Amino acid sequence: MMHWFGGLALILLCLVLGLGGPAGESGWPFLLAYTAMCLIYGALYWKRRGILERGHSQQELVAIVVIGVCARVFIFPMPHSDDVHRYLWEGRLQQLGGNPYEIAPKDAESWVPFPLRPDLHRTEVNHPELTTVYPPGAQVLFLLMAEVRYSAGAWKIIMILSELAFVGVLIRFLHTRGQPRARVWRYFWHPLPMVAFAGEGHLDILLLLGTWVFFSGLARPRPAVAAVGLSLAILTKFLGGLYAPIAFRRLGWKGTVLAVVLVLAFTLPFVDAGFGLVRTLVLFGREMSYNTSWQALIAPLVGEAAVRVIGLAALAVVGYLVVIRDRNPVRSGFFLTAAFLLVSPTIHPWYLTWLVPFLVFRWRMWAAIWSCTVGWAYIAYSIEADSGQFRLPYLWLVAEYLPVYLAFGWWAIRGRDRLRAKGTDVRTA
Repeated sequence: MMHWFGGLALILLCLVLGLGGPAGESGWPFLLAYTAMCLIYGALYWKRRGILERGHSQQELVAIVVIGVCARVFIFPMPHSDDVHRYLWEGRLQQLGGNPYEIAPKDAESWVPFPLRPDLHRTEVNHPELTTVYPPGAQVLFLLMAEVRYSAGAWKIIMILSELAFVGVLIRFLHTRGQPRARVWRYFWHPLPMVAFAGEGHLDILLLLGTWVFFSGLARPRPAVAAVGLSLAILTKFLGGLYAPIAFRRLGWKGTVLAVVLVLAFTLPFVDAGFGLVRTLVLFGREMSYNTSWQALIAPLVGEAAVRVIGLAALAVVGYLVVIRDRNPVRSGFFLTAAFLLVSPTIHPWYLTWLVPFLVFRWRMWAAIWSCTVGWAYIAYSIEADSGQFRLPYLWLVAEYLPVYLAFGWWAIRGRDRLRAKGTDVRTA
């Protein structure tokens, strides 16, 4: 019964976070509640995973899903991220006939030929001087939200429903692979997705949904389903293109054509923007830096430009290895995602939700630790509220990354020892 008490404790802590204001802004109260959730999650894995995952009981699966849903209901009152302001405003801009890839929020007043009504979502957009960074598929959803319900609460409900659909995909995929469906708790009880999606309302859940429809389609195999999933991932967040090396050898020409056609069809209405389609994305990759680990150490020695070149080269090597040695799409997806996150010049906490679903299928301690410690980076919002500066002190970076690299080193040494043991067994035989 202790595992169910752990689930109930997660629900109560979600209530604390839901009533505690914006993520991270309250400082220590947020961090203590979030850290407690992570400790409970870790304890459930180490002490109770055998119980939680011991079989295919429908009752246990239902209980896991109910606890996950209740946790999200309790955290729902948390104020949404300021990213949601941009989602909704860009939908409204399209209603007015504007192209979000050409018109930044601060320029809307001069572009519209009539006075704009007061709009909280436009005035509270982050980086109002920049045009959108979100792909065409996301823009279509923004427009639909503006047409149906121009409300942050309605947007968060859509994200929760999308997450439920995503959990359904994971359960189906586990069943296809012959693994206990109850393993879905590793995702659904993880604190970070609760904060990121039901709490803050980030659209990254749509990236996860598309990505895992893609993996599921490859496993069954249904190339058309996989192509639709990959297209959804790319169209809702450009990161979805990261998984193209996996598709390279597996989709076939029909699946590839379908994916390309879907992406082009959604892009066509915005094509007049030209380079504007990726201008802000390139700007973020070239000039923005936040919450990095090894990059922060070597950038003073070799320069920011060299750091970015090193990161891109490392990612290209991983992508190449995936293309030529792609035997397990999920494993390949994990390595691509982890490599991207490790070399990315910017790591916001919700980015690590991209890694959490892989823990359902194969547990990696360093990845699990990072997906929890990254939440400490929310302290930057408390610092901004107090000082007006959005920054992360060096000691917080050490606290976040040191456990990750220690666990990664331990994992690498164990892997080397296992390889040596296999080599010894072969020579002995």
